[in-house]
Amino acid sequence: MDFDLPTIEFKMPRSVPVLEKGIPCDHTGCRNHYSHPCEGCGRYAAGLLDGPDVDACFLKLVEYYTHDPTFYMIMQHVEKYKLTETQMLYMMLFAMKLQRDALVKQLTKTFEELISVPYTTGDTE
Repeated sequence: MDFDLPTIEFKMPRSVPVLEKGIPCDHTGCRNHYSHPCEGCGRYAAGLLDGPDVDACFLKLVEYYTHDPTFYMIMQHVEKYKLTETQMLYMMLFAMKLQRDALVKQLTKTFEELISVPYTTGDTE
């Protein structure tokens, strides 16, 4: 049985407020949107960037995943074999796909186990 993950749809705000560069909108994370537009105003990094900052996204990805054992192992290989950032990124993407596939497989198994158990509401009539 194969399941597709739902797609997340990003909706731009209907009316975009006019704000100066560097001034965040009401959205709490407005200044920190380096990889995607802010949900509040549609700008990157409170208007300081014209689009996604690839280097900032890359560094955030490395920072985030250095505590994960799989990605820690990848970082060790990067240093040992002097891999480029592009090669490291491909390794990370491949590892994320493997983890996603394993998670989907486990969730499918758990779901199938759950639906095989008779469901009761606990209501007695």
